[in-house]
Amino acid sequence: MASKSFSFAFLFLFFLCTFAAAEPCDNNRFRGGKTFDSCIDLPSLNCLLHWNFHSLTQTVDVALRRNSVDQKTRWMSWAINPHSKGMVGSQALVAFQKDDGTMVAYTSSITSYATQLQKGDLSFPVNGVSSIPEGNEMIMFATLALPANTTTVNHLWQEGPLAGNFPRMHPASLL
Repeated sequence: MASKSFSFAFLFLFFLCTFAAAEPCDNNRFRGGKTFDSCIDLPSLNCLLHWNFHSLTQTVDVALRRNSVDQKTRWMSWAINPHSKGMVGSQALVAFQKDDGTMVAYTSSITSYATQLQKGDLSFPVNGVSSIPEGNEMIMFATLALPANTTTVNHLWQEGPLAGNFPRMHPASLL
C-alpha cells in the first residue's frame, strides 16, 4: 500500500501535520450535500482525501475519492495503522462495486501481507462506512474515532483487482 507516517498530539493534528498544504475543498462536491473542510491530493493512485475534524467528539469524517477507476474490476482501500508503520496492523476501509452493480463498503483488519480484505471489526469505532460510484470515480465515506492517546499514525491507501465479488492481491510494488 502507498503510505505516509506522521505524528500528532491531537486527532486534529493527525490531518494537519500530514499535509501542511491542505486546502479547502470548495470545488469538490458530493451527492447529498456532504461537505468537507479540508482535502489533499494523495501522491499516488489518483486519490484525494477529504476530512472534517469534530473536536467535541474527537471524531473525523473522511472521504476517499479515487479518480479514473474502473469500478467494475477494481477495489479501493484507505487504512490507518495506529500502532506501527507498515501495512500489517492497519485498520482498513474497503470499497468496490459488485457484479450486480451495487456498492460494497466495509471494514477489515490487515493481519498479514497475505490478507484477503475480509469483513471484520477494527480496533477503534467506525461508523457510516459507505461508498458511491460517481462518473469515473469511486468515493468511500466513514466516521472514525481513534483510540485515546494515539500519537503516531501510518496511513495507507491502495487499489487492486477484483475476481468476481472478491478483492484480490494488489501489486506488490509501491506506485
